[in-house]
Amino acid sequence: MHAGKRSSALLVALIILMLLATLLEPALVIMAEGLQPLKLAVYVSPPTLPADGRAYACVYVQVQDLDGRPCPAPFKVNVTLTSSNLEVGTVQGEVVIAEGETFAVASFNTTNKAGLTIITASASGFMSGSAFLTTVNPSGASPPFKLNVYAQSPVPCEAGLSGAIVVEAVGSNGLPLPMPKDIVVFLASSNTTVVDVPSFVVIPAGACYARSSFNVKGAPGRSVVTALADGFLPGSAEVVVARAGGEPSKLLLTLTPPVLAPDGCLHEGVIQVQLLDSAGLPAKATRDVHVYVSSSNPEACAALGPVIVRRGEFFAAASVKAGLKAGEALITVAASGLEAASSLLRVVGSTPSRLALYAALPLIPADGRPRNVLVVQVQDENGAPVASNRELYVRLTSSSPRVGQVPALLVIERGASTVTVPFIPALPGVVNVTASTNGLGPSTTSVEVWAPSLSLSIEAPSTVRLNQTFSVRARVSYGGLPVEGATVEWTASGAQLVAAEGTTNADGCATATLRQASEKALLTVRASKPGFSEAKSSKSITAILPVERPPSINVLGLEVPALTLALALAIIVVALVSTYVVVKLRLLRRA
Repeated sequence: MHAGKRSSALLVALIILMLLATLLEPALVIMAEGLQPLKLAVYVSPPTLPADGRAYACVYVQVQDLDGRPCPAPFKVNVTLTSSNLEVGTVQGEVVIAEGETFAVASFNTTNKAGLTIITASASGFMSGSAFLTTVNPSGASPPFKLNVYAQSPVPCEAGLSGAIVVEAVGSNGLPLPMPKDIVVFLASSNTTVVDVPSFVVIPAGACYARSSFNVKGAPGRSVVTALADGFLPGSAEVVVARAGGEPSKLLLTLTPPVLAPDGCLHEGVIQVQLLDSAGLPAKATRDVHVYVSSSNPEACAALGPVIVRRGEFFAAASVKAGLKAGEALITVAASGLEAASSLLRVVGSTPSRLALYAALPLIPADGRPRNVLVVQVQDENGAPVASNRELYVRLTSSSPRVGQVPALLVIERGASTVTVPFIPALPGVVNVTASTNGLGPSTTSVEVWAPSLSLSIEAPSTVRLNQTFSVRARVSYGGLPVEGATVEWTASGAQLVAAEGTTNADGCATATLRQASEKALLTVRASKPGFSEAKSSKSITAILPVERPPSINVLGLEVPALTLALALAIIVVALVSTYVVVKLRLLRRA
């Protein structure tokens, strides 16, 4: 029994160790390969977004060393992203930084609620990073959001006759609210024996209101038309259906809707002109009635007229064109022999005032490849993002095209607030980029292009024989990773360069063959690649000189150095002479 418990404990411990090894594998790789510690840095560009329910590619995650300089990822990095406030928006759950790349971009999906959230990026083997992201209410509108209903009333009780009805989305301050997506609004009539309405209308994306019509059933009375949609307070309007009166004596002006956004667009059917008798009842035209329409402030809103109420008809409609700036206009309708009518039309909401240009990353490697790291945003006079009310042609200029290049022209579509700008970093330095367009304030930002230094090492022998041919290898790397396609220049003094490779392979290596021509040789290698600072390294190589052998004489098959043999003979001669002298002296003594 105890043995079974021990086996289970060992199995659990083994599983835990395997999980830890899997989680820590990237960190172990970094430690094993001797790579420098790395971290993840998060940048949000632009830092403030409209709370409009749209998705924005604005979260930049960059690999950096501990000094904040960008580094290529040593391997494929799976980055997990989180948002601290899901009521504000959600961030793309995971983004991949490919091996050798320095950054990746993730999208953020805003909600209709403004606020602040923290975006955090984490990955195994890297220090985590985070950044703040703020959303604000678009066009100055704020919750709770509401539906306003505007209906043409009164209308004559003639079966089959149609009247205009408009449903507009507004904020708590009454400002029109452009929809980030199609909104389905359900309609209901409280008295279907008087008027009938369609079951729903759709406010299209980018618009503030939807226009429809109700049908008169033929019976006089009153009906309340109610509009409902998820996320909005309901709205309603009363429609009065009355019997036709006598001769026309005055005009009735109804604006559907009476509030417009400063979008510079044509709005059809906003002006509803109706004939009434002296008692205020709907009156039928006995002749064609030419109605003149005017606006007290054409810059805010221009009325397009005149219109004609045809004989036998009760009313007619005219269009208006909203301006690009907020304002008010008194719309007046008049016709010969009839009492004129006026009504105030308001053009309200935040309007584009200036451009804001942002550089997403503080340092951009000068690798010569287009990078989507610049963002142009449309803002109001308070610096809040606002949707463009027209198509904007943005001109871009670079103070130094040799350092960094930008396209000459970009377009911000109507209804959009941002556009991403490709930037081509060419040479190290600082460049000022300016964005401008007609009618809005320009913006300038600085971009720093940085050239990381290559690492270069030479593998060559320290000593060789004179006139020996040998191979050497140059290894080029950056951040511990091999650099492919680097240009390698070889220079040798005291040695002959027999053959050499001019570019590095996938392993970051290039080889050369040399012949040692002198006692001392110096090999110098230079490595360069666009986007990097040049690297230089040298290696000294010494030749081993051969030892000169003294002359020798073959004696009985043996090679004996001549000097040794001469010394031996000299010793023998000295010995013989000495022996002769001694013997001679002894003989003389005896004699």
